[in-house]
Amino acid sequence: MDKDEFRAAYERLGLTQAAAAEFLQVSTRRINGWANGDEIPRVYAWLLRILVRRRLKPGSAELAHATRPLKLEFTVIPEHKGNPRIKGGG
Repeated sequence: MDKDEFRAAYERLGLTQAAAAEFLQVSTRRINGWANGDEIPRVYAWLLRILVRRRLKPGSAELAHATRPLKLEFTVIPEHKGNPRIKGGG
């Protein structure tokens, strides 16, 4: 997702930069950086694309019904050359 697609996504969702920051649980400075070309982490790009495609707005009853808490647990497994692997589960 590039900066133009990012801006279009949060605007299509009816969000300001401040509201997008609150919804995504990041700082407004981070949102501003993404809107100006900083690399957008895939998980945020993925979430915004899904919301736009499904026409779900943050705070909507449809979104609240469609989501449920997800518990993820990760264990860092050291490798012999100092490069850790991450083993995930959920």
